[in-house]
Amino acid sequence: MSAYLVIDIDISNPVNFKEYENKIFDVIAHFGGRPIVHDNNVTTMEGDWQPKRLVILEFPNKQSIEAFFNSEMYEPLKKIRRANSTGKAIVVEGL
Repeated sequence: MSAYLVIDIDISNPVNFKEYENKIFDVIAHFGGRPIVHDNNVTTMEGDWQPKRLVILEFPNKQSIEAFFNSEMYEPLKKIRRANSTGKAIVVEGL
């Protein structure tokens, strides 16, 4: 069953964040993932959630997301992301 990594990210340093953006999609693909949403102009329909950038990544299952997120391959990129942005992320399963 497909699983999705849903990310609400606020980039504080776009210049330094570019390195992350240039490398991350190859790492995601290595773990069977693919981007399905990348939106800097989210429309809030209800509530007070105002994401700066919303990203949704599809993976084959939750285990693939955990393998990606905890991998040695992602670790240096995770450090770049954390140094240049703040965010929230959740994992959900598809139907």
